[in-house]
Amino acid sequence: MELSLSQRQTTNLAMTTELRQAISLLQFSSMELTAFIQEQALENPLIELKEKSPDVDHEPGYHPKPYQTNVSPLDFATKEKDIREDLWDQARLLELSEIDRLLMQYLIWNIDDNGYLPIPEREIAEEFGLPESQVLTVLESLQHLEPAGVGTKNLSDYLVFQLRQKIEQGSLAEQMVVKHLNLLAEKKWRQLAEELDASIAEIHQAAEIIQQLKPKPLAGIAKTPAEYVRPDISVKKYQGKYKIILHDSYLPSIQVNTNYRSLITHNDKTAKYVKDHYQKAIWLMNSIEQRQATMMKIAEVLVDKQAEFFEKGFTAIQPLTLKEVAEAIGVHESTVSRAKTNKVIQTPQGCFELSIFFTSKLSSESGSDTSSTKVKALLKQLIEKEDKNKPISDQKISDYFKTKEGITVSRRTVAKYREELRIPASSKRKQLS
Repeated sequence: MELSLSQRQTTNLAMTTELRQAISLLQFSSMELTAFIQEQALENPLIELKEKSPDVDHEPGYHPKPYQTNVSPLDFATKEKDIREDLWDQARLLELSEIDRLLMQYLIWNIDDNGYLPIPEREIAEEFGLPESQVLTVLESLQHLEPAGVGTKNLSDYLVFQLRQKIEQGSLAEQMVVKHLNLLAEKKWRQLAEELDASIAEIHQAAEIIQQLKPKPLAGIAKTPAEYVRPDISVKKYQGKYKIILHDSYLPSIQVNTNYRSLITHNDKTAKYVKDHYQKAIWLMNSIEQRQATMMKIAEVLVDKQAEFFEKGFTAIQPLTLKEVAEAIGVHESTVSRAKTNKVIQTPQGCFELSIFFTSKLSSESGSDTSSTKVKALLKQLIEKEDKNKPISDQKISDYFKTKEGITVSRRTVAKYREELRIPASSKRKQLS
């Protein structure tokens, strides 16, 4: 074996920092892009930002009032109390001893977001060095605050609490909840009747009472901050045609600071620093412009291919793949995949993630393709209209699609779509006649 030195010229595809950031820009939502631009302005002294007025789409002839920049949304916001603070305000009005007051405070601040108290009474009693009966007395006081039932252990305990407010203890409904909650959830009526030695009619009556109860003490009460979504694209119909609006007017306007221009001609480290940051500023501006152009092209293809969706909704959505859109605008399908990530589009049918328009294809007897999203919408409609006493099985739904809609969908695919829509199986949808 002989050692020697040799030179060889090769060509490799390397992903530069600029290319990586360009890919990231495409994946950013408009709000994320705004934050990224502001971050770049802090790092690059050549970048100057000029904030724009919020974009508002008005009909022709409408003249809005001047925008007030000195008004903050916080001026109109009110601080909402946590539900535990509200419970403590109620508890302070009760006549409690000092130790019971501390115990009540402990119970309130250990309630979970559903309103349940997951800690066993025995464990609480040991921690405070108190008899379990004293803990139960304070806990009972808590459960009678508003909302009633807060502090119960779990679903079964809460249902029993509500039942005892309506009917006497030991009722058939209470027995169903305490002993056979799983059978009740699975709607196994005959087995329930046998286990509890009751008629189907009595089981039916008890089940109707239970269905009127709340599932959680804090259902619809727990206060959480509202989450607002700002669309990246809007599609509106104007004079018979769809108009695409790219919501980029609230992105800060990028300008290059010209005060550093004279330093570029120097031949020192300062000049190199200025040149590098000047190139980064220009790259950022060009990348954002390219991103916006790509987004607009994709939106134009969607409006063209999914025109029926904007009129009729999900039952009219057409199958569309990343490859088809990529070929239409002359880019790689990975570019389209990144562009649809984290984007929201506002349509006449509502606000949706951009990804909902890209659906897989299912074959039909007519030879045309049908989107999986359309099949899901039809499946949901079919189940909503079914006879609840005789729910349609997955196999019968599959047969219905083939004979009535001309769409070939296997039973397993129907089950998959049903689970994705969070619709229970036919045995669990059945109601007593």
